[in-house]
Amino acid sequence: IEMLDYVEQVNKGLPITFFEFITALAYEVFSKDSADILLLETGLGGRLDATNVINNPVATVLTTIDHDHESYLGNEIAKIAYEKASIMKKNSFCVSCSQHNDSIEPINFVANDLGVNIYWEGIDWSINTISRKELKFSDGNNSWNVPMPNLPGDHQIVNLGIALATLSKLPFSFPGNSLLEGVLNVEWKGRLQKLKIGPLVEEAPDGWDFWLDGGHNNSAASAIANWLKKNSKDNLIIFGMMRNKDARKFLEIIAPYVSALATVKIKSQKNAFSSEELFFLGKEVGISNLIDLGDIDFSINSIMPFLSNKSGCILICGSLYLAGEVLENHA
Repeated sequence: IEMLDYVEQVNKGLPITFFEFITALAYEVFSKDSADILLLETGLGGRLDATNVINNPVATVLTTIDHDHESYLGNEIAKIAYEKASIMKKNSFCVSCSQHNDSIEPINFVANDLGVNIYWEGIDWSINTISRKELKFSDGNNSWNVPMPNLPGDHQIVNLGIALATLSKLPFSFPGNSLLEGVLNVEWKGRLQKLKIGPLVEEAPDGWDFWLDGGHNNSAASAIANWLKKNSKDNLIIFGMMRNKDARKFLEIIAPYVSALATVKIKSQKNAFSSEELFFLGKEVGISNLIDLGDIDFSINSIMPFLSNKSGCILICGSLYLAGEVLENHA
């Protein structure tokens, strides 16, 4: 509370967004409690982001760049990539996974302008599957055999590769067993998280598992689609999304792997699609089994017609705000 008051005083009543305010608050907290490494994730991501005031990062990292926050970053991949790449700074290196072809030129432009070395997936580092349970990472410095990460989805293999490539370049030492422990014990709430306790889980019929994912852009939809594709059973999707996201495109990407779609409105957000609007978007992209649930406080009985005498996956997805509402009562 003291730090909140301090940020208010320093801001002197000037216009400030919620994200800018909590980012400033975070910096104040970090300055009072030192850590070996601060891993700072961007908000919108890029040039004008509130996180982009750090002038001397040890490293910068680019994960998959796709359409997102288009009202701020532009609607072309090349423009978005330029904005995202502008987190790079002189005297530090950058690690990137493979990117869309349209991203490569703007990323290289920013890097060349700043004199930054980029370590690219497939050129400077790689991560490959060598068995169902084991991966091999290699770059110019290290070669590590690691287990599959304790996170579902093939996209998490690439994410692990990005983390290992960054770790390999950092000027820090770490215990040899920390890699193994990190990969085996990593958890990520709201990212293909299997829900284990809570009213929905307890009410679900035998054979049905509840999952939760807060991803909201096209790349998240593709990752979810690839995961659903590997599920041989039925997939019931419970979907809610903010109006500033492309709900139609998201549903279009996952539609081929959706057995039924149940739509909800995110209660805590005024700027969310209504459940009825999402219902009709689902119909437009060709999903035939649909139900309008209203909001996330539904009874499992309302979706029983889709579940009777079957088994499969129930995935709640479309928004981190929706994931937050679910996690209030589930874990």
